[in-house]
Amino acid sequence: MLHNATVPLSVDFDTAGDFFIFIFHILFATSAVLVAGSVVIGISSTRSLRRQNRFIFMLNTSISDTLTGFSVYYLGLFDVQEGYPSRNGTYYILPSFLGVNVLTFLFAQFDRYFAVCHPFFYNRYVARSVVIGICAFCWIYTYTILIVQNMVPISKAAQINAFGVMTLQIIVFVKVLMTIQLYIIARNHLGREPPSAERDNKKESLRIIVFVVICFLALWCPSFVNIIVRQLTRGGLRFRNEATNLFAIMARLNALVTPALYVWGSPALRGAVWSTVWRRICPCRRRPRYQIERDPPSVDKENKKESLRIIILVVLIFLLLWGPSFVNLCLRLLMRRGLTFRNEATNPFAILARLNAVSTSLVYLWGSQGLREASVRRVWACLKWKKRLKV
Repeated sequence: MLHNATVPLSVDFDTAGDFFIFIFHILFATSAVLVAGSVVIGISSTRSLRRQNRFIFMLNTSISDTLTGFSVYYLGLFDVQEGYPSRNGTYYILPSFLGVNVLTFLFAQFDRYFAVCHPFFYNRYVARSVVIGICAFCWIYTYTILIVQNMVPISKAAQINAFGVMTLQIIVFVKVLMTIQLYIIARNHLGREPPSAERDNKKESLRIIVFVVICFLALWCPSFVNIIVRQLTRGGLRFRNEATNLFAIMARLNALVTPALYVWGSPALRGAVWSTVWRRICPCRRRPRYQIERDPPSVDKENKKESLRIIILVVLIFLLLWGPSFVNLCLRLLMRRGLTFRNEATNPFAILARLNAVSTSLVYLWGSQGLREASVRRVWACLKWKKRLKV
């Protein structure tokens, strides 16, 4: 095995899979640093964005994502195993960046809820200083718990870690409920407001936070479930190191997916990132506008935008959920390595792939107002009518 100083590299370079894993981590770390770092610079350099609370939360998570990208240069390239006992570990300092994002997303969801449903209370009490203090609390709380955990004996540290996992279970449950609530608000509450710039900003912020949280949970929950299973049943899956831990890799992918969704969902942020970062790096002429944006306003234009939005999201979610199973199948067929499970019911990769049966239909309903109205009129209205007949 190759060595760098005293810490060996994460793979032996005996097979093609070892080269693939090593190159993947280099490319992923670089991409995460570039994309998340661009968001940090774009928000920090644009005063109009810094004055909005939702962009402060984006800035906080993007800082964490940038640091996560840098951490992959160590966790992904060297033989590191976090845990009890650890091997060349960082005392959970680097993996805890994801913990900061978990808390930040939770507070961002509550922020959007009060901004839309209780605007008078929000405008009076939730100032920018309050949001900055909340973001600072996410960092202080996460690393205060970590400092205490590293200073006590291993037996106590394990108990604190178990308490942290239980707390995360509650947070994840609340995040799921808040995601559903924000989706309902975006479809019902804002639909009754008259068209305005403020209404469009609210819809944009709700759309971004809902999709970011859904992607975050989809990528992070397999690792979270595996940790719970290992702590409660002594079962679960164990990997050689952090570089070959498929669940940890999926969780760290949020460092790239989250800022990419920010840029995709916010035209203001996209313009700021382009003007402050990439236009200076790439001095090429920017195309004047996209094809559909050049079309005059019409029903046909809106239908085209709707169909493109639906197919892009469906394909992205499909690849996110199906990719791990595909990679594992390739590893098993080509290199006879990969992961083997007892049956289909205990195969988390197959379970993720089958989740497309639910997520695809939900995206169709979310993206198409005509389909949503038809479903309510043809299906749910009939069920409600039958229920009244029985009564």
